[in-house]
Amino acid sequence: VEELMAAMDAELHRSAKGDDFERQPVADKEATATDEAGARGCEDDEPFRPVDLDLNLVKNLLSSHSSQFGQAGPASNLVGSMGLELPSYEAD
Repeated sequence: VEELMAAMDAELHRSAKGDDFERQPVADKEATATDEAGARGCEDDEPFRPVDLDLNLVKNLLSSHSSQFGQAGPASNLVGSMGLELPSYEAD
């Protein structure tokens, strides 16, 4: 099972599916380890950076809300059900 998971992770890492997600910054310790791995000639030069779920959620929610132009829609309904109110859309 671990071999299968590793193969799946490697395949997903090579794909471009996750390129549009915001990721957490790399810690200094991880960057140093990556530099050392690169010096040894490892295949994976990029350190693992987990997706920042909170940032992506807020970014996509605000993008959806702005595309609604202040009208009712999924984003405003979700935000309203949480008891929040986003600023209304104002045309430039």
